[in-house]
Amino acid sequence: MRDVLSRVCGSSDYGVSSDDFMARLDAAEARDAEVALGVPTPASTASAPRPAKKSLQPSNRKPCAPQSSTPSRECRDSTFGSSNHARRAVAAKAKAKLRGHMKAKVALQQGSRAASDPSRSLAAAGYEVLGPIAAGAFSTILRCRRRAIPIPSADSTGGGSAEARDESGRGRGELVAVKSFDMFKCSSIPEVGEARDRELGVLRLLRKAACDPYPSGHPHIANMLAELGDVHAQHQHAVLEYSAGGSLAKHLQSLKKGSENARAMALALTRAIATGAAVAETELPGMPMGVVAIATRQLGSALAHLHSLDICHRDIKPANILLSASGSGGGGGGGGTAVTAETIQLKLCDFGFACVCAHHGAEERLTEWFGTPMYAAAEIASPAQTQANGYLGKPVDMWALGCVVFEMLHRRPAFAAEERFELENLIRRAKHAPIDKRVPADARELIKGLLDAQPQRRLTARQVLDESSWVAAGASGG
Repeated sequence: MRDVLSRVCGSSDYGVSSDDFMARLDAAEARDAEVALGVPTPASTASAPRPAKKSLQPSNRKPCAPQSSTPSRECRDSTFGSSNHARRAVAAKAKAKLRGHMKAKVALQQGSRAASDPSRSLAAAGYEVLGPIAAGAFSTILRCRRRAIPIPSADSTGGGSAEARDESGRGRGELVAVKSFDMFKCSSIPEVGEARDRELGVLRLLRKAACDPYPSGHPHIANMLAELGDVHAQHQHAVLEYSAGGSLAKHLQSLKKGSENARAMALALTRAIATGAAVAETELPGMPMGVVAIATRQLGSALAHLHSLDICHRDIKPANILLSASGSGGGGGGGGTAVTAETIQLKLCDFGFACVCAHHGAEERLTEWFGTPMYAAAEIASPAQTQANGYLGKPVDMWALGCVVFEMLHRRPAFAAEERFELENLIRRAKHAPIDKRVPADARELIKGLLDAQPQRRLTARQVLDESSWVAAGASGG
């Protein structure tokens, strides 16, 4: 190569003599060797026109191999070791800081939960929390027992005390259900605060209306016994009547096909054998018809009381109907003693969607859609239809009562569909599931009168109590 370059550069056409060019080439090769090896060479010392560049490697470290473009591990450690150590130290500090933040966050959450725990304020008011019943985003329902808190007796002059009682006159040991509203959450969202005020307003109105023949409130409504706290407290509590039997929905779910009817049929068979009469198989898959008739009268009586006060519930369904302990044997709905005509005792609960629907004797049209789609009346089958036309509250309750009666008899909903639009179409046309042929004619007429698509033709609560011969047969249970 050098001979070729010498012959080329020796030509005068390039204006460079071969001796000058070869000297410069030798100097360049010497500099490259110095850079690669990190030490000066004899050639560079003799002929280099400029000083050699300093090595990139520390003098006390072994140089990297020149033939490899990838530095060795030892070379990498010497070059980047200090920076890696610094990065690891920074990462360790960041992890320690993150752990500190997480511990502080957990402690804050625990403190927040402790501060929002309604059991503290309930204990101060004399209620022992036994366990939860239900919980929502902004309220909690707890099962509680009224404890004895000695308070000065009105007729005591010697420092005596009397057992504390709530506003209903109930005292120590009684089980109650307490609905606690988180005031911070209610104040943060205006709609939630309005719903709380509406529910408490209805419960106060029902308690204020307690008089003859219901001095302690209607027997088939879960009445408010006392109210604790105010808008300035951390929690506001509504102390309600407690029903140990669970909900009607759970009872219907727990029914196994023919289980209750088998007991009813066995009793009827025993009586028939004793009297020599024949037994007809008339019981349905749901609850016995005699029990349903009494339950219908109890619910009709509760709705008649609400509607007389111009209150509509707007969410009548089995989940909002409670069974008393005598109706379930304390089994939580469906367990223990069977629900019979002698033991059934229903209470309407959950007034979260209830409102006053009339003022000065004139019923107002409502535009807000509330309730459960499966039990919604024909005139409020869809929210858009509700907002456009409005509706009357009392007929909506009566439609839902018809759905509940149907479900108690058949152990299945009156309206059901896989898609929401299909369900709305069925409800608008009042195309409920077929009524079992074993349902008596007067009961069939009642269901059809309640599930009428025209609200002005729908039966009222008072008509259910006074005009239905089937319901009249359950008068002893109302």
